[in-house]
Order: sequence, then C-alpha cells, then structure tokens
Amino acid sequence: MIPGRHYNLVKKEFYDVDELEGLRSLYRSALVGDVADNIKGVKGIGPVKAAAIINPLTEEKDMYNAVCKLYNDPERLDMNLDCL
Repeated sequence: MIPGRHYNLVKKEFYDVDELEGLRSLYRSALVGDVADNIKGVKGIGPVKAAAIINPLTEEKDMYNAVCKLYNDPERLDMNLDCL
C-alpha cells in the first residue's frame, strides 16, 4: 500500500510500488479484509473479485465509491481505511 522501493526478504529482490498500485492495494484490502488487523471486508469478496473491481480503476474517488457501494456503511469503510 505504500508507494516506493521495497525489498522482498524471501525472494531477495527489490520491487517498486507506484502511487496508483498502492491505492489499488489499499482498496482491495478493504474489500477482502484482513484477519490479522481485525478488518472485516465485504462478505463473498476474495482477492480475485476485489482485483476485478479495483484494478480497472485509475482514480481514487472511483475506487472509494466502488468500495463504499459494496460496504453499504461509509463509517465502517472509513474506519477500516484508517486502520489499513
């Protein structure tokens, strides 16, 4: 979710994350949820569905609106985005 240069310790390689991919990662995580961080996503949406919804989008407002529509609860979405 964080743009910049990253290092994968397992693969021992660097990779870059641009701002757009960082945003996509954030909104995909909001849809899927994160058990470790107690983020409840949208029931029935896994990584494949989340990617199909978010990856075609190029503007953050469009990502937010798409996820908000599925959440049906803007307050819960905003709280989850803050935690993520």
